[in-house]
Amino acid sequence: MRRLTPDSSPPDSQWYETAGLGMFIHWGISSVRAVGDLSWGMIRDTPFDKELTNSNKLTPEEYWRQADEFDSQNYDPNRWMKAAKEAGFRYAVLTVRHHDGYALWPSKFGDLSTGTHMGGRDLVRPFVDACRNNDIKVGFFYAPGDWYRERHRRSFGDSAPLGLHHEPIELPELTTDQKKRYEEEEVPYVTGQIEELLTQYGDIDVLWFDGSSGAMTTERVRELQPGVMINDRGHGEGSGDFSTFECRYEKLEAERPRRPFEFCATTIDQYDHNVSRHLSLVPG
Repeated sequence: MRRLTPDSSPPDSQWYETAGLGMFIHWGISSVRAVGDLSWGMIRDTPFDKELTNSNKLTPEEYWRQADEFDSQNYDPNRWMKAAKEAGFRYAVLTVRHHDGYALWPSKFGDLSTGTHMGGRDLVRPFVDACRNNDIKVGFFYAPGDWYRERHRRSFGDSAPLGLHHEPIELPELTTDQKKRYEEEEVPYVTGQIEELLTQYGDIDVLWFDGSSGAMTTERVRELQPGVMINDRGHGEGSGDFSTFECRYEKLEAERPRRPFEFCATTIDQYDHNVSRHLSLVPG
């Protein structure tokens, strides 16, 4: 079979080209109220769910308060992965941290994780073990942007600036020095969390960035995880080992991409529990 991944991809990356089905698990503190999407449930007036007229929204204050009640008593990823294996899935990607900033492991970095709210319980480890027990490739979704850290300097409305209670606000104008300081503070935080994920759980097969991960270079990722497949959302257009499309925002072009790609299609109307369909190129 002709190799379709970029030359910089891991030598054993061919498994991805024929994977067929991958399970994308969007899960986190939003499941407490189960009102809306993970993270996006706190952003009013989003165009992609306009017909719901904000009935699926919580204020940021209400949204983050869910962390106090998130205890995951019935968390059983082995049951999930056993069913996934029987259904034909080859890999699974867990949202270990979304834009809301809540990390599913007791990170030493940041102010919102199972370390600050669940007594240090690690929800990532059981997922990794379940994947390996059922011969499923392990994947992590990580969003470098953290709305919790940015909560006092960002809007929680899509069409107008809104605050932590969805009240109208005026966003502060940051000076050049403030912007520089925030960026400098972000680097060790993001890098630290990514390094925890890449060093504490053994071999990882997929690293799925959702947003710029410039704090952690591809070269450094490869040093820590030589065999990991990286998507194209962390280091600019055309980066990584495969391209990603979402059914909510994008349509596949008539001409097939020239490298492996993934098309994410939800099983329901929200992204809280998401199964992605992986389509791979065939030599032509």
